[in-house]
Amino acid sequence: MNFNNNLKLIILIGTSLAIIAYTLYSFFIYKNNTLPSRTPQESQLVTKDIGPLPSCTTSITQASELLKLTQEIPDKTIYSIFYKTGINSVSLQYDMSSQTITRIQKWPHGHQIEEIWKNNPIHRLTSAADGGSLDSTPTGESRGSYRSFYTD
Repeated sequence: MNFNNNLKLIILIGTSLAIIAYTLYSFFIYKNNTLPSRTPQESQLVTKDIGPLPSCTTSITQASELLKLTQEIPDKTIYSIFYKTGINSVSLQYDMSSQTITRIQKWPHGHQIEEIWKNNPIHRLTSAADGGSLDSTPTGESRGSYRSFYTD
């Protein structure tokens, strides 16, 4: 075989592999009705708007609503409630896979507060819903992280 025939053979094999890969990829999209992704799929996330609520809304209401959502739709991995007040917007999220609770408060002028509690999320939510604190764990208290910042 000469160089031209080898080149034609390589191009033919490469083209065939590309067609096979595209066909498999297209079949995956058709079968799953979604693009492949490494991020949590939308089907694993459930959100609920519980607002508007007064700006004095406490962790009791937030935790109660989030726990209620986990009971209403038990087959998801990420649960999120959100609401607006007269001065800001608030979201509280429970991620089963990372075992975290995250609360984010945003104000129109760009100020944000992010709080994250790791480990024992159900205990923390139950404690807060019962009038306790998200800091509560089975072994005592473990505070979450707190970050205040501004965005553009």
